Amino acid sequence: MKTITIYTILTLLLFWNCSGKKNPPKTKPKEKLWELKDGVFTQWYPGKKVVKFRGNKVDYLGKVDTNGVRQGKWVFNNDQGKVRCVAMYQRDTLDGHQIVMYPNGVNHYIGEWKMGKKDGTWQTFNRKGEPTSTQVWKEGKLISTEHQKTQTIQPVK
Repeated sequence: MKTITIYTILTLLLFWNCSGKKNPPKTKPKEKLWELKDGVFTQWYPGKKVVKFRGNKVDYLGKVDTNGVRQGKWVFNNDQGKVRCVAMYQRDTLDGHQIVMYPNGVNHYIGEWKMGKKDGTWQTFNRKGEPTSTQVWKEGKLISTEHQKTQTIQPVK
């Protein structure tokens, strides 16, 4: 009788512990894809294996708050001092308008971010500045893509 009572109590304890609140899933900390070290700004693609941008302090303009995160408008320039990218950040996350240019200064793509996710209309261009595609995004999900045909004008003989 004692053994049945002990087994019953252990079984009830087991079910009671299993039916309680579960521990929340562990989330990985957000990967920091940039650093400012010794006056050199470096930004990587996710995974930190390939450098996306590297430049001295004169090559970018932006604010870093007291917690070391990017805030507001950031402007990145190339080696010749031409603007390569203009982006808005909120708490180190892309949030707002972004324009990325080719080295020749022509727009490469233009779009909007909403807390790190593409949102709204994104347009891409070729190196001549002609539109090549338009995408519509909603909170990071691609809704539609349209490819534009570029006209080639033949000179008159």
